[in-house]
Amino acid sequence: MFKAFPLSFSILWRFVLVFPVMLVALFLYGLAGGLVGLLINLLLPGLYFIVFFFISVSSAVIPILVGNRLGFLARNMTPRGGYKKLVAPALMYGATEAILGGLLLAPIIGLQLTTSLTGLSNGFEPAPVEPLSAVLSEHNPVVALIVILGFSAVRALLMVPMAAAALGLDPNDRPYTPFRNIGKSFLPLFSLITLSYVLMVILIIAAGIGFAAYADGNPAFANPPVYKADPSWSNMIAVFQHYWVIVVAVFIIGIWTLSLQCAGGVLAYLKLRGDGAFVPMPETKDQPLAAAPFGAQPSGPRMSAEDLRALRKSREFRDS
Repeated sequence: MFKAFPLSFSILWRFVLVFPVMLVALFLYGLAGGLVGLLINLLLPGLYFIVFFFISVSSAVIPILVGNRLGFLARNMTPRGGYKKLVAPALMYGATEAILGGLLLAPIIGLQLTTSLTGLSNGFEPAPVEPLSAVLSEHNPVVALIVILGFSAVRALLMVPMAAAALGLDPNDRPYTPFRNIGKSFLPLFSLITLSYVLMVILIIAAGIGFAAYADGNPAFANPPVYKADPSWSNMIAVFQHYWVIVVAVFIIGIWTLSLQCAGGVLAYLKLRGDGAFVPMPETKDQPLAAAPFGAQPSGPRMSAEDLRALRKSREFRDS
């Protein structure tokens, strides 16, 4: 698990370089998906939400696949195919994560509904439904912890198949097969992903404390701008100019968290190849015959002594 930390930094600087391009690509991908959804909705009303679902969940998985590719490049392995081939796996694994995550959210949704129903008044009017965050923080934070661990478990299950999808090759050197090797290296990956989220929270809190300590007593931060409820561009720019250090720090921490998870997936994939799962594909092309070494006897059926005597007598009889 600790071997993932050095690799995560190799992925991180590559991720920072490609992030603007990936952000633009995700925007165009979402725009194209929205237009397709609107056209489908004109023909079959109601299917727009299905298209929106798949676009949303795949957009959340595409950065993981990109990070896996960067991890393989850091290990001098060239992925097969271009980035366009990541769309289909992103749709598949994104939907899987969302469905399993939705099943994990079911207890919390039930808790929220129970909280609302227990507040029925005598007039059979339900009490206001509390926000989900309030239900988690005030009523049952243990459930929130279980859901976080559940999401980490779901991602750990899919990390090796997603790494194979990013490379375009299964660990046995055969073409990529969806969901193959699902759950491999589950415990190390689950521990690493959970640790990455814990470290992310700790680092963000530390960055905030450090920024507050630096800004305290600094005249440049004496009158910080206030983020308005309905901000204008000038207000957002002013807030960013004042807090750009903490914004960049949070961005780097978030990208590193994702890089650490991708590093774990890449190493789990490579471990699977090194554990004897590598089975080279049979060669189908005709191979040239190697020349026999000098002095070697030619191969072929060998004649018995009786056959040689009969052949010699026939030649003597023919020459006489």
